[in-house]
Amino acid sequence: MKGEANEMKQNYILGGYTKKVNDGLYQTNFDPETLTFTNTRRIAELTNPTFATLSENKKLLFALYQGEELGGVIAFEKIDDGWKELDRIAATEKMGSHIEYRDETRTIYVSNYHEGALDVYSLDKDNNLWHIQRENHDQHPDKSNVHYAGVSHDDTMLFVADLGQDTVSTYGFKDDGQITLLFELSLPKGSGPRHIVEHPNAPVIYVITELSSEIYVIRFSVDGKLDIVQQLDILHHGSRDASSAAIKMTSNGQYLYTSTRYDNRLASFLVSQQDGTLEKIAEISAEVSVPRDFALDESQRYLLVPDQDSNQMAIFERDLETGELHFIKINQTIPECVCILPNY
Repeated sequence: MKGEANEMKQNYILGGYTKKVNDGLYQTNFDPETLTFTNTRRIAELTNPTFATLSENKKLLFALYQGEELGGVIAFEKIDDGWKELDRIAATEKMGSHIEYRDETRTIYVSNYHEGALDVYSLDKDNNLWHIQRENHDQHPDKSNVHYAGVSHDDTMLFVADLGQDTVSTYGFKDDGQITLLFELSLPKGSGPRHIVEHPNAPVIYVITELSSEIYVIRFSVDGKLDIVQQLDILHHGSRDASSAAIKMTSNGQYLYTSTRYDNRLASFLVSQQDGTLEKIAEISAEVSVPRDFALDESQRYLLVPDQDSNQMAIFERDLETGELHFIKINQTIPECVCILPNY
């Protein structure tokens, strides 16, 4: 029985700021039987490892970090119950805000919010990191703040959200993983597109906007063209300080969830299985002060919500039939967590 219990534990990578007492990139195990986090340990001592990503087989881990002078990317390889550093590179004046990995070309895509650019890195066959491309967005009249870049499920394009220019774009891949612009869609000025999630079974993406606290449901074509099919507010009565952050979807594509900081709310939505449009179910307190990120656990039964400004993690149970969320408890985990990455 003891072995079975250990097998139930799920591993998560925890990225965060290191402004107070946090000192690097961590991992922890979540036990859905006891609703506790155990065996929390540091992967590496780093400054501000705010975002991380994994290869498809979970054997490679990449994270952002702040070097002594430049912003960087660090790569790890899985070894037993831990991680071995392969290489690190610091190549940009400011560190990035989001990181994504593409297995086919062994390339890493870093969204650089502060420099208004997309940076492409390569991990070569000897596991050395190289900076191979910078795609500058800061050529428009409006200041660029690239906040997200994610590879499509079919591996043919990159979805990019630019918060400063209020655009959502698609990029195609060259043979070496470098990118070329396919299509750019403008959202209403001041909306601030932040993060994107793709429907698992339909050609639809969902864009959360940080500044206007909305979701845009956007259909995409095989050539990268984007068309808005729905826009809806996340909060019924959001405050002026409301700042929407994370957006996640269940693995079956039936429900979608968002977090909003400073109003500190979680919202749940039912997804139409006909056209991918959304119907709001409810919004509830996130029970933590700054819910910058969250994750669905492996069973899809629990929602794990860290607090950016403390060491708290809120656990919610999800009704698998209705999609509704119910608060269970607060756990103490890693402080200043702004990225919780499932490793299961």
